[in-house]
Amino acid sequence: MQALAVALNRINSLAEIKKIPTELLADKSSELVLVIGAVEKTNYQLINISELFFAQKKQEALALFQILKEDHYILCNQLMNRQNENCIQHLADFFTEIEWLLHDNPVRQFNYYSNQILCLGELLSSCIISYYLNESGIQNTWIDARDIIRTDNQFSDAQVNKTISTEKIKALFLNPLSSKMLVTQSNTGATDDNESTIYGRVEAIDATVIFNAVFNTN
Repeated sequence: MQALAVALNRINSLAEIKKIPTELLADKSSELVLVIGAVEKTNYQLINISELFFAQKKQEALALFQILKEDHYILCNQLMNRQNENCIQHLADFFTEIEWLLHDNPVRQFNYYSNQILCLGELLSSCIISYYLNESGIQNTWIDARDIIRTDNQFSDAQVNKTISTEKIKALFLNPLSSKMLVTQSNTGATDDNESTIYGRVEAIDATVIFNAVFNTN
């Protein structure tokens, strides 16, 4: 498979995001997968939200979550004109998923809830960048990594099922509807029950390693 997966981590400011299209236009790869990490500020907010929720400080968790939502809606409007409403609606779907969780009471271990909440960081950043690149004339397809990276249920230290994940990645690139460029999240996967997981942060492994291992297989 002739493709390349690259990590894109310099996304902690509006100015850094605006540099991305120019940098990508200089890339000559025939097929490219951009693996996007979470914005540092967002990750910190989500950690706090997880801790507040598990401590059953529901209203405080929801208040902080509302700030996070508004910050991302503002970012969409700052970056885009044509694609901003579509992007905002996509983000709203992610937010709704977490809000349902935050209105419940914790009955499972902390790592389970923290994984469901922390995965939002990569979802938001990768989705926004995908829409921004499309508005900038760089056609791409956003792919939810949770649909292709299969893991076990050891939350916060999940192990990737390489066999199933490899099969899903190969099938993805055989799909004629996919564009030459794919955008997806870093370090997020899902169990067989479609529960979000975080993997590889202890071992410093992200989705680029998994994708490139598949691409380099003869």
